[in-house]
Amino acid sequence: MGPSRRHVVVRLRWRHLLRLQNGAPVVLLLSDGGAALLTGVNAEQQVVFLKDPAAPADMPPIAVDELRMSQAWAGEAVLLRATRGHVTADAQFNLRWLVDLVLQERRALAEIALASLTISILTIFPRW
Repeated sequence: MGPSRRHVVVRLRWRHLLRLQNGAPVVLLLSDGGAALLTGVNAEQQVVFLKDPAAPADMPPIAVDELRMSQAWAGEAVLLRATRGHVTADAQFNLRWLVDLVLQERRALAEIALASLTISILTIFPRW
């Protein structure tokens, strides 16, 4: 089982698409109700590469310029990203596995540490 995913619906402009290089997967919601998967960007040539999700896997993506894109796309997109890192479920339990898990959850652990410190201070110095 892979990592869970989180998605965000946003409104983008053409210039934003050209900046999305090597990012998370982007699904463009087309004006006709369809969708296209953004698979690449060539900012020098001012084109994006799109693939039809229903197309066969071996079909190459299509290069689309700004004019063609403006005729089929109003700017709505869905950005996908993993909500958590992925630690292999079959990995052997050892120190390296634990370090990887702690590094992936460092923000949550920092918030827990701050909450614990706050509670400790309030316990030691109660209101008068």
